[in-house]
Amino acid sequence: MVISSTTAKDIVASSMSSLFTGVEVSAPCLPPSAKCSIYRCNGILTAPVTSPSSHLIVSTSTYHKSYLFDWRVGSDSWSQAQLPYMYTDQIVEFDGQFILSDGNGWFHSVQMAPQLGLQDITTDKEDWSQEHRDMTALVVCGDMLIVFIPFPRELYRLDVSTEPATVLPMEKLDDWALFLGAEPNGMPLSCMSPEKWGGRSNTSYCAG
Repeated sequence: MVISSTTAKDIVASSMSSLFTGVEVSAPCLPPSAKCSIYRCNGILTAPVTSPSSHLIVSTSTYHKSYLFDWRVGSDSWSQAQLPYMYTDQIVEFDGQFILSDGNGWFHSVQMAPQLGLQDITTDKEDWSQEHRDMTALVVCGDMLIVFIPFPRELYRLDVSTEPATVLPMEKLDDWALFLGAEPNGMPLSCMSPEKWGGRSNTSYCAG
């Protein structure tokens, strides 16, 4: 699924198209609260656009406020929630949950009902250094949710099925490889069994 948005300073509208079916839908304009010097915007679909339960979740961060928006595909409006000031860095889907990360070691579960909002995900790890917290990234590797710290390279498995969530150190990625973009805000990707195309497992690839 491809999600595109305007490249102007103020985000106006977005369109989505399926690379497999060619189905394309257009979302209405974001509410006025979203259109003010956005410096970070993330979006994720909850289901294929042809599904009656498909929603587009968008988070925006400005220098003053952060918002969460929800559009049910096919409807003509967005629901929104203002967030406590936070930098919204990623939204990933894992095990039926949509998890938002601020890039600083804080994680939240997106709640769409009965009203839009976030629920804190507390962890049993309290000794994140400030340097580490400034560089955390979430990566989904099959049935594992990985917290990746590029420098120094550290890996943790985040088990969100427990309360508080359990953070388990990992020494290697086993049969997985990670791909990191050149941009600091790039979304990391994972690949299983990279040897199939000549890559190597337990390796982090960085764009030059």
